[in-house]
Amino acid sequence: MCMETRSGAERKVTSDHRIHSQLHAVRPALPDVPAAYFVSPTLANIHRIAQDLQKGLYESFHLNFVEPLPRSLLEELAASVAQDGTSELVEQVSSKLSLC
Repeated sequence: MCMETRSGAERKVTSDHRIHSQLHAVRPALPDVPAAYFVSPTLANIHRIAQDLQKGLYESFHLNFVEPLPRSLLEELAASVAQDGTSELVEQVSSKLSLC
């Protein structure tokens, strides 16, 4: 996972403020920082992303799956986001196409 801090009224991304962290590590909330996740599509990762969304750890979430995201896991994530009302935080979901 990579997060880029933004500064100033124009909210420009500054490349010198990148934070790299393991998904399942304890991480502090950075509510003014957008987060880009680069993760494998596993149930454990989907649950952790859902927890991060529910906690509002970051300003926005850009989810990038490094392998095809199975439909069942996409539906799991969608159900969690719908239940928790956190859809406004998800800016992007990217994955290789999977018809599973």
